Amino acid sequence: GWRHIAEENRPGGTEVLMICDLHVGFHKTGTTSLQAVLAANRGRLGAVLVNHTDSAMMPLRAACLAFEKRRDAETGRAIAQETRALLDAARGDRVVMSSEILCGPIPSPKRRGAVYESAADSLQWVQEGAAGADLRLHVCTRDEGKWLSSLYRHLLRTRGIALTEAQFRSLPAFADFRFDALCAAIRAKTGALHQWRMEDDIGTDLGPGTGFLTALGHSAADLGQWTRVSPQNQGLSPRAVAVLTAPWALTLPVFLRRILARAVTTLLPDARGGAA
Repeated sequence: GWRHIAEENRPGGTEVLMICDLHVGFHKTGTTSLQAVLAANRGRLGAVLVNHTDSAMMPLRAACLAFEKRRDAETGRAIAQETRALLDAARGDRVVMSSEILCGPIPSPKRRGAVYESAADSLQWVQEGAAGADLRLHVCTRDEGKWLSSLYRHLLRTRGIALTEAQFRSLPAFADFRFDALCAAIRAKTGALHQWRMEDDIGTDLGPGTGFLTALGHSAADLGQWTRVSPQNQGLSPRAVAVLTAPWALTLPVFLRRILARAVTTLLPDARGGAA
């Protein structure tokens, strides 16, 4: 059980449901920055935090990645079981979790099917595992054009994809992608979803993720006291992109392109700071 006996000073000593706020994505929408803010302010959160890189999150992450490869009842039940085990171990009246992997792996040209194709079904299994808790799902969206640029530069740096940005954007899975349609599919499976836009967080004291923290009930005055963190996962600069997409560079094998990307990131003084 996830029901926790209320404190003695609550009327009648009634039971209360565990409240679980789960931030599930999406990649390249300020998730790493939000997770850094959560980690730096655990004591101010007023909840048990299970963050993306916390060891407690790893079994659930693994189950969701397995579901991406084989979407059947067996792998789905594994997601539900790991969700149940995680919340049982949390032992708190309120839990906050953040991991974009729960919507699936980062989209890339190598993955078949639609972008985040397994997200709605995966989150429905998470919801089943959280039965008995007040589960609240949260996602951050972004202008699709800026998101595609950020995603492309990330894959260019980390995966060595041999595509120009124009070629990347023209791929069917990305050319037709719309966040609102994906969120509608998730709502259809889970019944509810809090959605905010990364653009709305720009200019706030804590930056990306402020929409999530506000939804948790933290006021602007409260968040003003939180520890700030440096921007995370800054994208490649136009100069770095130009090097990695030069005709000669695009002909290199993937492993050499990854080496080149690391060298460019390390050696060019202005390599980072592009689309994040």
